[in-house]
Amino acid sequence: MVKPNTSKGKKEVEIKRIENKKARQVCFSKRRQGLFKKASELSILCGAMVGTVVFSEAGSRSFSFGHPSIDDVVNRFLSPVTPDVPASGGASHDNGGLVTDTVHELNIEYLELEQSLESEKKRKERLQEAIEKEMGEPMMRWLNANILELGLDELQEFQKKLEEIDGIVKEVNKALVEGRQTPGSHAVPAW
Repeated sequence: MVKPNTSKGKKEVEIKRIENKKARQVCFSKRRQGLFKKASELSILCGAMVGTVVFSEAGSRSFSFGHPSIDDVVNRFLSPVTPDVPASGGASHDNGGLVTDTVHELNIEYLELEQSLESEKKRKERLQEAIEKEMGEPMMRWLNANILELGLDELQEFQKKLEEIDGIVKEVNKALVEGRQTPGSHAVPAW
């Protein structure tokens, strides 16, 4: 049974086959990416060798994620060895530790950038909601109006609305500047 969700967050979804083929394909793509992200996080957090293989519904395409690589994970699975001994018949890397460290660092950087992107998306949504709340539908009417057809009173009201927008843009730019000054944030272009 699915519980009703009154918050704006993620909705609980009943786990059953999705009948709509297009929706099923979209779900497959998104969930596959989420699965690979979790596998990457597990490998980074725990230093584990992780391998995940997923086949599309028709089985015609396969998708894989592996850390340090899917080949290394498969070779390790097929011929278990002690960590210090290279797998027989497998690729032997003289600089395997260096490669693993680099991949590890890149995975960490990727996760940090992904979290930063999510944070910026949420910030953008909040700003858009604030603008919509502040301006609403009347502002859209003004922005779509032909100013050559407006009377003097309407033009003066339009000018006031533009000044309001200018104030909001200044506040947004201020928030962006403050956001750039916080540790761990990445540069975001001003409007």
